[in-house]
Amino acid sequence: AVANKGNSVIAYYYNNKMREVNRLWQSGNFATISVILDSLCKVSMNSDGQYNISSIYSNLDLDFVDQWQLSENPSYDELYIYNVMKQIQENNRK
Repeated sequence: AVANKGNSVIAYYYNNKMREVNRLWQSGNFATISVILDSLCKVSMNSDGQYNISSIYSNLDLDFVDQWQLSENPSYDELYIYNVMKQIQENNRK
């Protein structure tokens, strides 16, 4: 029972952070999203161009990422966050 309660608290925390990321994406606040992602996980790029993302909770509600659209001329930060979130989403579907 204690483990389930702890898991629920962790899931709630991470999903709240993901909802915050979505709100920030809508407002174009990519710098703050980067800070949040840095606090939640470690991101590195593999030689194949895929991101290696470690130390992030699984079973996240990331359906909102499917609605994201890149701007016409995305900045490096926008493109980076978009690709990282797509990879986190893909990792959660496995």
